Amino acid sequence: MDIARQVKEGRPIDKDAVHVEILNQLRNVLDPSDFKSFDLTPDDIISLATGNINDVLSTLKKLVKLLPVTPIDAEELRKIYEHTKAVITAA
Repeated sequence: MDIARQVKEGRPIDKDAVHVEILNQLRNVLDPSDFKSFDLTPDDIISLATGNINDVLSTLKKLVKLLPVTPIDAEELRKIYEHTKAVITAA
């Protein structure tokens, strides 16, 4: 959300700070062995706020690969998508 606000307000984005923030947040939910396949870049995170739908989907695929696998109900997934879309649009 902070990155989306920075983009919307036209403030410069420090990509190194974004990368550190991403790593710190993901360390809370990922197993250390998952970082071997970590390929999420600051540009990926920025594209969530500014990119076209193809960039957003590409980044979401990377995020899904990193997160622990658990079964999810299709309806629950739709609700998550709708909520994420509303949050990004509101930013």
